[in-house]
Amino acid sequence: MRITNLYYIFFIFFYCLASCKDFEKYRHIRMNHKSLSDTIIVVNKIDSSMIQEKLNVNKEKIVNLFFNCFSKDDHPSYVVFDQVKNNHHLIDIKKYKDLEISGINYPTYLISFSYENDVLYQSLLLTNIKNTDGLVLFEKVINEGEYLRISKINKDKITNVQYKIEYYEYDNDGNIIKEKGKRDSLAILSNVFEVNNEMILNSLFKNLNATKSISKKWLGIYKARFNYGKIGGVNAGWDLEINVNKATITASGNGYQIGFMDELNAVEKDNKLVLNYKKNIDGLSLGENMNPEFIITEENGKYYIQSEWIDVDVLTKPKKNGYEIYKK
Repeated sequence: MRITNLYYIFFIFFYCLASCKDFEKYRHIRMNHKSLSDTIIVVNKIDSSMIQEKLNVNKEKIVNLFFNCFSKDDHPSYVVFDQVKNNHHLIDIKKYKDLEISGINYPTYLISFSYENDVLYQSLLLTNIKNTDGLVLFEKVINEGEYLRISKINKDKITNVQYKIEYYEYDNDGNIIKEKGKRDSLAILSNVFEVNNEMILNSLFKNLNATKSISKKWLGIYKARFNYGKIGGVNAGWDLEINVNKATITASGNGYQIGFMDELNAVEKDNKLVLNYKKNIDGLSLGENMNPEFIITEENGKYYIQSEWIDVDVLTKPKKNGYEIYKK
């Protein structure tokens, strides 16, 4: 009886020891398991289990953001939205599960509508928390062929590729009717984006192409103050800042009855840097109606600015080349 008990005790001891080792091994695996933000995420389909019916944001804001985000593409979109651009009621939007990138949760939305004779269009739109910037991560257009956009997210880099493929024939609900003769996929466009401070920016490599044609002398930060004098007993005015760097060009205005941030494209013409509107990042979007939005002129080491943003009511008067602006 004692031998049996002793055997039993040794059995329990070694079992616990082995179990502890297994637990340590398991705990070690869990501790070293990479978080979602460290893994490569591939968005190549819609997961129905992640669709949430309730929409907690203004639909019109999401629709406008959806249309605007195609300006990020290297080439014009191969999908034409004429049928729904002026008929937003035809667009169905549902909340999709948030996507974690670099430890931040980004809202994502499922957008779908009938496209050209009741053909189905579906896409996933990634936005920042303020819904001021977005990117189409996935889109699928089902007709006799198929357009498919997929994305690969590696930490804070998003590689976004659109293909034309003709593998299957679908019905209007997206169900496969029959398999067609398989063709090689044709890559229509390829983009690389960087998620930074909750903004989805074209990658450094792409933006270098947009600015490499301008001289290095234009790189820098330009600042100017425009005063209106006293309004209601308080000095009023606004500040303009234009940041020209290798990655991107932005202009922002803040102050009395003004607040905006726009991304710009640049063209150098002799001693002038012509800055055209590319997209609105935040605030007022009046810049999209200005062509160009800003002109910076350099003369004898000094810089001058012209823009429709600067109204005639400012006390500072322009010189021959515009209002003086100071470069850092």
